[in-house]
Amino acid sequence: MTHEFLRVAAGVPRLKPADYLHNADQIIAMMRKASKRGVDIIAFPHMAIMGSTCGDLRFDQRYNEGVTLGLAGVLALTRSLPIVGIVGVPLRVGDCIREAAVVFQSGRILGAVVNGGLGERFPTTNVQIAGVPFNVGSDLRFRCKTFTFAVTLGDDLFRPVSTSAQCAAEGASVLFHLDAMPTQVGRHDALRDVVREHSRRCIAGLVYVSAGHGESSTDHFFDGEAFIADRGRIVAESEPFSADEQLLISEVDLAALSHDRFRSPYFTGRNPFAPQAQRSLLDTIPFEVHTDDSPLRRTIPPHPFVPEDATARDRRCRETFRIQSHALAERLRHIGLRRAVIGISGGLDSTLALMVTVAAFDLLKLPREGIIGVTMPGFGTSDRTHDNALALMASEGITLREISIRAACEQHFRDIGHDGSPDTTYENVQARERTQILMDLANMEGALVVGTGDLSELALGWCTFNGDHMSMYGVNAGVPKTLVGAVVRWLARRTKHPETRRALTDIADTPISPELLPPSPDGAHTQQTERTLGPYELHDFFLYRFMRFGDSPRRLLFLAEQAFGGRYTRVELLGVLRTFLRRFFAQQFKRNCMPDGPAIGSISLSPRGAWTMPSDASSALWLCAVEEMEKAMKEGEK
Repeated sequence: MTHEFLRVAAGVPRLKPADYLHNADQIIAMMRKASKRGVDIIAFPHMAIMGSTCGDLRFDQRYNEGVTLGLAGVLALTRSLPIVGIVGVPLRVGDCIREAAVVFQSGRILGAVVNGGLGERFPTTNVQIAGVPFNVGSDLRFRCKTFTFAVTLGDDLFRPVSTSAQCAAEGASVLFHLDAMPTQVGRHDALRDVVREHSRRCIAGLVYVSAGHGESSTDHFFDGEAFIADRGRIVAESEPFSADEQLLISEVDLAALSHDRFRSPYFTGRNPFAPQAQRSLLDTIPFEVHTDDSPLRRTIPPHPFVPEDATARDRRCRETFRIQSHALAERLRHIGLRRAVIGISGGLDSTLALMVTVAAFDLLKLPREGIIGVTMPGFGTSDRTHDNALALMASEGITLREISIRAACEQHFRDIGHDGSPDTTYENVQARERTQILMDLANMEGALVVGTGDLSELALGWCTFNGDHMSMYGVNAGVPKTLVGAVVRWLARRTKHPETRRALTDIADTPISPELLPPSPDGAHTQQTERTLGPYELHDFFLYRFMRFGDSPRRLLFLAEQAFGGRYTRVELLGVLRTFLRRFFAQQFKRNCMPDGPAIGSISLSPRGAWTMPSDASSALWLCAVEEMEKAMKEGEK
């Protein structure tokens, strides 16, 4: 286990029916491979010691002797391995042969879970194999310091009320399911959906493994289906119809899983399985897993708000834009206004807000002339952004207004005794002057001021308090910067207007800047946001992991290194992480009075229930962790 990621595996060996020597050798070899790769727990298919297609042979005495010999061989030859193994066997319990999953580690049987059948509970009892006693029952759970896992068999996942779901409700966070399901047309997709949805509903990790090549093809064919799912996401899956053995390895994010359960009312003790949860403590078997700092095998998306897959990305952009435009249309409909005012700078955020407003007016069948786009050039406005703003407004057919803020700002500098030198006051005067113009113009026109600030800026407080921080409805408040850029590019690809496409494409390619400081003598920007704050892709990554899963600074660094694969040094990552944490805590006062705006995804900073936090919360605990990592890094370099 590394950084609270549990490494799990599904092993699909190439078996021979009733040949325990061959099958045991296959299982042992796969366990050795998995252990070398740092796997903590590996599961094999249902009845893997002898094969699942032996039929009535399982009642034969010699057959059962083979089961005992095969299992004893596996235990003996994996004694030196720390890995936990789960293998399906037919097990004699009293006078009955029960389908079971034997759980073992370092040559010792921890326990065996039997298939109790629909609605049947098999009480825990003690049996022996080769003179070794262990517990057998349908209610066994296996407990480590940080998590509990449970094992189910057969058709359990397909039952209306599954034992697996009950195990999750009672506290098991990782579920293993051993099966022997033959292949049929369409079954792969159906099974994949079942596994994914079951892990989502149970807020659990799920390892599913079924019998594969080598099983008898007398009446069926088995292609070795195997999946590893984590809270509704398939993180690894087997290759259908592979003639070779398959060793599927990935990780379950235990920290994220626990975080999701903490926030779910169903897993906070108020659920109908609470009495069973107390009872099941009697059937809980302890075990240990080793920890290390090895790299993850699963992919950590570097851009969690923007899918890598083109089809999924287009769908995300379309849904985002629809939520924004329909939310704004509903707000205009509710308050009865037929006009809107929006400041257009030629940057990403105001561009997206304008396109959302146009779509909202089209939905309401209102004339686009009712949208008053105002460009307000100031001391740092570049020709590129100014020209793009004018071109976009003209192409979309809205009412265009240009109001320079230079004279008003210079007068204000004189009024307050400021010498006009570039500093924080110099920048904020411009932002507040623009907001005043928009608000006063909206009052005069009977219009709604549409806000343009995005989720990333709200997280970092990268806005002027009571300046661009304020509007009458913030359509971008739930959209992070990386997604804003993706949506603008998506709009550029789908528009039918060449001038709109040209403007949107160039705006997306323009470096992000508030353009509040004068340009250099050669006309170049002297103020680029990402040079000051660090890359937005890093801030959005930290924002997502911090808010969605409550990751600690140490995990944030580890996951960023995994996600970005060497694109940034550890020094750069820690620098941006420090900036993110410092600003996120310090700027809460701005978020506590932010205007209304629609949530887009699972991350929202609205103080009205989405994210509650005192403005004076201390960041010392988190920044101290960053300092410790920086100190450790420097000491390691000596």
